[in-house]
Amino acid sequence: MFIHAAFDTKLTEWKDIERINIDGTKSLFAAAEAGGIKRFILISSIAAFEHCQSDYGRSKLACEEIAHRYNACIIRPGLVYGEQSGGVYAAMENWVKALPIIPVLT
Repeated sequence: MFIHAAFDTKLTEWKDIERINIDGTKSLFAAAEAGGIKRFILISSIAAFEHCQSDYGRSKLACEEIAHRYNACIIRPGLVYGEQSGGVYAAMENWVKALPIIPVLT
């Protein structure tokens, strides 16, 4: 199983967002499939919706379009963040640490 949650939120120029986040997503999914992965999960955002105005939402939506090509399960949590774990991210991190197997969402 391949779970993709990476996203560089520090980028401000669309060309950089597209090159790093969107093209990076294409590359990651293609490499995972080439490596024999059959199940995919994309952690997206509630900011991703048709006609959204933010570059973040637009780029997450573009990543979702890529994920759809791989029949991925797409999750749109309200908030995910790292470093100082809290909220949804901390809960997910605790689940992964506590469970012997990563849950499969279908």
